[in-house]
Amino acid sequence: MKPFMTLILDTLKVFLLFVICTILFYFGLQWLDQNYKSFHKYEEPDDGAVKVFNPEGEKGPVDGDGFQRLLQFLRNGE
Repeated sequence: MKPFMTLILDTLKVFLLFVICTILFYFGLQWLDQNYKSFHKYEEPDDGAVKVFNPEGEKGPVDGDGFQRLLQFLRNGE
């Protein structure tokens, strides 16, 4: 009977440790979420940043026909 009680006690210890770690992980995620709510990923720059664009006559690497884009995709190994 003694080994059976020891087994149950050890199982309860592991279960309690699992529950405590899960609760700590959950509240850690909640804390991180609260800290990053005010963080805006796409803020406008404060300095005089230059907008990047393609002039009307030029084609970028994405604007070609489908076959050329496929060849470039295979050539670059992506």
